Amino acid sequence: MKKTFLLVVAVLCNILINTQEIDAQVIVKIRPVPPHVVAVRPAMHGRGMVWIEPDWVWSKRQNMYVYREGRWAKPRRHAEWIPGHWIEVSGGYNWAPGYWGRRR
Repeated sequence: MKKTFLLVVAVLCNILINTQEIDAQVIVKIRPVPPHVVAVRPAMHGRGMVWIEPDWVWSKRQNMYVYREGRWAKPRRHAEWIPGHWIEVSGGYNWAPGYWGRRR
């Protein structure tokens, strides 16, 4: 019984520790600059699609923000795409990713 209790406590502690890591924010000292590439917007591949402008995503493998090309996406019902943006924070900048927000 004692071993089961200790196992449950260990699993719960592991979940709590890993959850805190997920919520961590990455702060960069210098905002990345988008590459100077002329990209052609591909043809829409379905009715009612919405164009999502290029943005930034964190790459764990490269340990840095990488530029993601624009893309077509199916809009969520009663929502509009809110583009991502850089936020100035103490010590640098933090990327706030785009998301589907309630249509105004």
